Amino acid sequence: MAMLTDHDRRKQISVRGIAQVENVANIKKAFNRHLHFSLIK
Repeated sequence: MAMLTDHDRRKQISVRGIAQVENVANIKKAFNRHLHFSLIK
């Protein structure tokens, strides 16, 4: 198993964090769109 430096570990964590934030944003966007369509009907 390769040793990860602190820099590598931080980079991985930040990339994972960004991915999670984008995921949450997409979920909120989809949910808002769903609510919007539900209210219009």
